Amino acid sequence: MAKKKKPSSLSPEERLAQALVPDWEQPYPVPENWCWVYLGAITTINPSKVSKEELPQQVSFVPMSAVSENTGAIEAAEIRRASDVASGYTYFQDNDIIFAKITPCMENGKSAIASNLKNGMAFGSTEFYVLRASCCLSKELLYHLLRSKWFRDEARENMSGAVGQQRVKKEFLLSYPFPLPPLVEQQRIVDRIESLFAKLDEAKEKVQAALDGFEARKAAILHQAFTGKLTAKWRKDNDVGMESWLYAKLLNVFDLHSGTTIPASNELPVGLIPYVKVGDMNLQENEVQITTSTRFVNACTASHIVPYGSTIFPKRGGAIYTNKKRFVGVKCIIVDLNTMAVIPKPEIIIDKYGYYWMLGIDLKLLNNGSNIPQINNKDMVKLVVPKPLLCEQTEIVRILDEFFAKEKKAKELCSVLENIDLIKKAILARAFRGQLGTNDSAEESAIQLLKSCLSYDVDENQASRKKASAVVPLPRQVRLKLTLPMERSIYRLLLEQGPCSLQEIVSIGKKDLQIMECVRRMVEKRLIQEMNNGFYGLTVE
Repeated sequence: MAKKKKPSSLSPEERLAQALVPDWEQPYPVPENWCWVYLGAITTINPSKVSKEELPQQVSFVPMSAVSENTGAIEAAEIRRASDVASGYTYFQDNDIIFAKITPCMENGKSAIASNLKNGMAFGSTEFYVLRASCCLSKELLYHLLRSKWFRDEARENMSGAVGQQRVKKEFLLSYPFPLPPLVEQQRIVDRIESLFAKLDEAKEKVQAALDGFEARKAAILHQAFTGKLTAKWRKDNDVGMESWLYAKLLNVFDLHSGTTIPASNELPVGLIPYVKVGDMNLQENEVQITTSTRFVNACTASHIVPYGSTIFPKRGGAIYTNKKRFVGVKCIIVDLNTMAVIPKPEIIIDKYGYYWMLGIDLKLLNNGSNIPQINNKDMVKLVVPKPLLCEQTEIVRILDEFFAKEKKAKELCSVLENIDLIKKAILARAFRGQLGTNDSAEESAIQLLKSCLSYDVDENQASRKKASAVVPLPRQVRLKLTLPMERSIYRLLLEQGPCSLQEIVSIGKKDLQIMECVRRMVEKRLIQEMNNGFYGLTVE
């Protein structure tokens, strides 16, 4: 068997052939000036760490918990002595991307672009892969791929190891087909993605704020309803005084009803009378009113009946803390032993008025304090019910019905919250297909970019070795941030000659596009700066 050649010994055509994904493996069509390339050809996975001599005294330390699965950012990095973490942890630098390889962190989206690291470098969990984008790939575009739901789904299918300790195989990353656009198109795509995502995130925040405010609005209007403030104008218009309001003990306006147990042999999947347990309150059809159940009976004794217009709620267990109440919206039901009902006396109180009054009662405050939360009849009979005239009760119900109908519509509009992630997924799918309307087919093909990129490292490494004995020494802290040979060449040029035009900088090599990309990255890393006259110079700290 012939020995496999090292990349440095391959011809440009051989290196390109190894990097490109053959037609039959390409997942879908992309624009003509794009090309399909293996991810391993345009990234370095788990790059080598710097030597001990180059380590600063302090670095950032990033455990898995420091990466937010929601924002996709490093949010809680620590500062550690480099000597304490240099062994046994994963090394990475500013602008590298860390990607969780272990379940469930990977599925949850724990990945981030490293930035603002202490002294530009960090060590972190061994459960991270580190991906360093080459000069022909935008790190932001790579990041959006790694964060996409479809990529994580595919990665999950390529895990190995014991249950609970499964990890994404490195070979999956190396052989993953990546649709590579021209470099300027990559930036346009990233700009479009981030612009659209920012608008979606803003909408999500507003929707969430509206949902969060619902409970406060509900509590406020219920307080007004049962203190007389909500119908103050109605009383004035109808010449009714607040003295018409009476206050009665609960048993004077409601009957209390505790549940019963139905033998399992009598339970039916379909029947005449719903047999409602606490869990049935969670059914989508029962969000406000009880209209159905998962169990039924065809007959029961009259004493077990809970009629239409009653209000039911949990009376035992942790469900009390959910504070759920449901209006009985069918002819009758029966309830289990963990459920209680208040049945309004129709000559004294309107059923819907009783339901709205119950909405304002905090069930957890009625808990008797035992080890198992429980509400007993004696806890309920202490309650005092405000009792305006029946006509004013009707007005209160009308106003509250309108309020809750509007809130329901608002909450339905807020269903966009559930769709935002789907919208983001669709945006990313279109982005990686060249369907965001940003591609310019007249631009140079990404294949030319790839050819230059593949030969870049070899050429620059060879050049740097030839010049190693004659180079200008670089400050140690700067050297740590210069990750590419061309970056070091640019820095030395500015160090020796002072501010230079972009044309002068580009003239130090043959690959204009890659040099310009290095300049852009060095400006991002604040190693160099663009001056007012358009020249570039070293950043003065």
